[in-house]
Amino acid sequence: MKSRECESMRLLISAYMDGELSPQEEEQLHKHLAQCAQCRNLLSEYQRLRDQLRYLPSSPEPPPQLRQHVWRRTVQRELAPRAKRGPRGLFLRPSFSTAAFSVAVLVVLALVLTIGYQRALPPAVAGSSPQNGQVWPIYQPIEITFNKPMDHRSVIAHLRIAPAAERERLPVSWRGTTLVIGADQEQQVSLLPDTVYTVAVLAGAQDQWGHPLGKDWVVTFRTTRVIAGQQTPVPTPSQATPKLSPTATPERAQVEPTEPPIPTPTPSPSPTIAAEPNQPAHPSPVPATTPRPAPTVTPSPPPAPTPTPASTPEIASTPEPSPTPTPALSPSPTPEPTVSPLPTTPEPIPVTGAFAQVYWGNATVQQKLGRPLEYAYTVSATEMGFQRGLMIERFDRLAIYVLVSDGTWFPIADTWAPETWPTAQEVEPNLWSPGGSFGAAWREQALQPTLGYAIEPEAYLMAQGARIQAFENGLLLLSERGFVYMLLENGTWEQFPAAGNLSNPSSGSAGAGSSLEATPVPQP
Repeated sequence: MKSRECESMRLLISAYMDGELSPQEEEQLHKHLAQCAQCRNLLSEYQRLRDQLRYLPSSPEPPPQLRQHVWRRTVQRELAPRAKRGPRGLFLRPSFSTAAFSVAVLVVLALVLTIGYQRALPPAVAGSSPQNGQVWPIYQPIEITFNKPMDHRSVIAHLRIAPAAERERLPVSWRGTTLVIGADQEQQVSLLPDTVYTVAVLAGAQDQWGHPLGKDWVVTFRTTRVIAGQQTPVPTPSQATPKLSPTATPERAQVEPTEPPIPTPTPSPSPTIAAEPNQPAHPSPVPATTPRPAPTVTPSPPPAPTPTPASTPEIASTPEPSPTPTPALSPSPTPEPTVSPLPTTPEPIPVTGAFAQVYWGNATVQQKLGRPLEYAYTVSATEMGFQRGLMIERFDRLAIYVLVSDGTWFPIADTWAPETWPTAQEVEPNLWSPGGSFGAAWREQALQPTLGYAIEPEAYLMAQGARIQAFENGLLLLSERGFVYMLLENGTWEQFPAAGNLSNPSSGSAGAGSSLEATPVPQP
């Protein structure tokens, strides 16, 4: 019964390779593959054969004597043949010489064109399994096929994987021009279930002749729970998220408390008025009108004294107290022209490093973020990956940023004492109930339906810190693990693979291009 079922599945496997299966047939095939190792091996053999046929490695360069050898064996031998006399005395030359010369020229041209085509062909990703947005079985590795032989070390150095902790767990190998993630010659490691993956190959990846890829290649997909068709739906943040959805970035939320506006009206005016004579604050107009003209001009000149007291309080509050009103009014217009030109010529704030590649290389990012408000700086931070998102805590503000894979984010204030932190516990293979401050936020805010479980037992401490720069409508955050995160005030976020090689891809520490070494990391 098992062999008959496998025989029927071979037809589906062949159609699956050609992309001709219906959704029902594909689901049936995935169910069978989840239980049958023999058919999984057959599918791998078919895929390997397809890659070998489509993307054969380049042929070796012919020896320099080949052209001369072909010339001697074909053309030169027939250039001086013996003349043969025909039946009527005509001299005939055999036609083989012309055909042999044409064949030799074609052979040489084919070899030259093949080698030149391999060198001149710009490198590109010819295809991938899975494709963007596809639901992928957890038992099947990720495959990225290039159109020509690549420099393996260069591609690995420019490889980015999210969740970032998977970069060190999943083995990486090559099969011809295909990069295989999740399997090598010794083992095959299953992907995490019900997890959103992003795999990127940066533009700096080079082929064997040193030609760069030219542009970033990114694929995002989601894995099944066990087999295709039985994945759990992605829950949107329902109760916890709306309660925490931000109206402004945490930068603004902590910089704009409700108390500062209260002291602003009271500081300078009240002490200055109180420092003046205590009673004359209101009686001051009386001494101004009590001088000599006061008894005679009591009925008619009320309008005349009223402007004089109005000018006296202004003189007493803005400049130093001076008895003469007219000279005090004359200098007041003079400082205004000197102060007004100052804000008109602000010095532009630069956007450099990995932020520059994201900001200046994408007009949409510029429109969403607006102008930079301050220079980039470095803060102490930790990060933890989850099945459907991640958490980042910056210690300078004790704020936890929760980034969900559906494109929404929100901040949580870290108010938990260390003695109240939970301990991480493994609930499934390679999945944990998080501990520490992330675990406290995860439990109290009931984030398991939204984020899933943690994919690492401990938070990743960024040794060189997280790079941050604030903009009008949000901020950019550079993680040591190779991604730039754009957090907007409207509660949405995007991620971009950071250019520049990581100094140690397996550990995820930042290297050249991260520009984190020059700035000291403040202590929390």
